Amino acid sequence: MDIPLFLSVPMIIFLGVSSIYYDIKTGKIPNKLISAGLAYAFSIITLTVLYLLLTGLDIRTSYIFDYILNIILAFIFSFVLWYCKIWSGGDAKLFLSFSALIPLSVYTNFYIYFFPSFAIIINTFLVVLVYLLINLFTQINKEKILLSVKNSLKKTLLLRFIVSVFSISWIVKVVMYNFFEIPQNIFLSLSAVTILYFVGEKYLKDKLLLFVIPLGISRMVFDSNFIFTFDFGIYMFYLLFVYIFFKVFILNLSMLTFSRRVNVSDLKKGMIPSEIIYKHNSEYKRMKIYKLVTKKRKPKPIINTNSLTEKDIALLKTLAKKRKIEPYLEINQMMPFAPFLSIGVMLTIIFGGVVHM
Repeated sequence: MDIPLFLSVPMIIFLGVSSIYYDIKTGKIPNKLISAGLAYAFSIITLTVLYLLLTGLDIRTSYIFDYILNIILAFIFSFVLWYCKIWSGGDAKLFLSFSALIPLSVYTNFYIYFFPSFAIIINTFLVVLVYLLINLFTQINKEKILLSVKNSLKKTLLLRFIVSVFSISWIVKVVMYNFFEIPQNIFLSLSAVTILYFVGEKYLKDKLLLFVIPLGISRMVFDSNFIFTFDFGIYMFYLLFVYIFFKVFILNLSMLTFSRRVNVSDLKKGMIPSEIIYKHNSEYKRMKIYKLVTKKRKPKPIINTNSLTEKDIALLKTLAKKRKIEPYLEINQMMPFAPFLSIGVMLTIIFGGVVHM
């Protein structure tokens, strides 16, 4: 019997059920839940070490080292996703707590050296993917698919992506596999390159090319033995497929589909609009954000399209009060993430790592 897992399961179930309840009901996961999970996890590892010391049994220092390193990498990974606003703070801390609660002995079928709990991320992503695909294909129409494809497959965007990942994948290869000597793993490689690309796109924007072009030229000189191989071609194909699928079916189509109408009195700072309001002559009109793709002359929104500010909300309330606009705004509907993460954790325990047939 796996004693650490046996002791951890009750807290994993409690943490999963409680976080799902709070995430759905309030949209937030209390810090006291996260703290309880982390305290419980560290108590188990501490008591296990004390038991081994008192009974004179051997302590596997390599296990303790790998466990601590896994927690550190889970923290860094969570922090990066939170900092890039991909995850909320509650989701990031929940993943950290689950990573601490699951013993390394669970990962029998899929073990990523130094960061085994990354298997939770892969399983969670698979659950999210299934959910999104079911909802998307029951709600989307032909117009939305065509607009999403057109927005994602622009030649300039594809060329920018290919040049960027060509360079970024070299960084991943050198740092992860050459410097740290981590055993090569396609899931880890694709995830690392994709995350680094989207982080670069978000914060560097057009300046990203100023960084990746010289790096790409350097790679062609110093890594020519690898980039002209069949394996490298397959690797780049996988990256391009992940990018297209993620952009078309996950980001764009989900933004087109998952939205709800919110009264202006209930709007909050940080909400993401799925439509714009603009002034045309003396009238105020609305347009879905995805329709801007087909417009040569794009109207100028009167509100921030990335996320609402206090100033935007005040303006909308004023316009609604003067009856110049209808008193609502279409908002992108954010999905509670705790249910997906909790299911991902259970799948990780059941399959001993990543879900497989």
